[in-house]
Amino acid sequence: MNGSHQEGAGGPAPEEAHMLEERLRRALADAAGTIAPGPWPAGRVLGRAARRRRNRLVAVWLPALGAAAAVAVAAVLAGAPRGQDGPSPALAAPAPRTHPATSPSPPVVWPAVRVVAPGSAFGIGDGGRMRVTAGERCVDESDGTGWDCRDETNADGNQPPESVNVQSYAYAGGMRYLLVYRGTHVPARMGVTFGGRVRPATVVTLAVHPGWVGGYLDVPSSTAVQDSFDSPGVTVWDARGRVIASMAEMPPRPGR
Repeated sequence: MNGSHQEGAGGPAPEEAHMLEERLRRALADAAGTIAPGPWPAGRVLGRAARRRRNRLVAVWLPALGAAAAVAVAAVLAGAPRGQDGPSPALAAPAPRTHPATSPSPPVVWPAVRVVAPGSAFGIGDGGRMRVTAGERCVDESDGTGWDCRDETNADGNQPPESVNVQSYAYAGGMRYLLVYRGTHVPARMGVTFGGRVRPATVVTLAVHPGWVGGYLDVPSSTAVQDSFDSPGVTVWDARGRVIASMAEMPPRPGR
């Protein structure tokens, strides 16, 4: 051997291996330099991490809440007395409230307007009679005193226009009320009020409106105590249901 180095069967010489490694490093560096990295998705990564944390919290709390609810229900059931067939009626749904039935007020039956001939007598109940003209109204109470006539021309001006007044007479069966409306309207209904309850009176008029209209109402003694009706209320309506005159009910006098 002349002393020069010869490659053995185990591989290249160290100098050649170093050169191969250097060329490979340079090739990898050149290839890496041509690759442009994409933007870092920080927002998506952080959001995904937050959702995972929330999911873990919910997964932990749900079993705890379920256990607490089960304990509460068990405590209620344990404290409720039980019969042979289950919970006592105290746990049953409350019965619906019922209101006591109230009797409705009886309907008011309004009598028809009574159109009469001037001066013609007609019955007003319990033997009583009435007759009217354009200027007066006469009443016979069948008590033997005969006809009692009243001037309705209002010559003295005691009753103002668009007003109503009432007179009362006691008879064997109760109390009779005589009404007079004075005004330009034509009444269709008259009502007398006792203790807040309206009782219908019969309207009496002539075919030609004389400027006043009468009415009458009998209240039997079996219906109410007549002495309490010293000053009843009176209301007059026209055919359209409008109040055209009224007088307020007054309370009974003391001691009556």
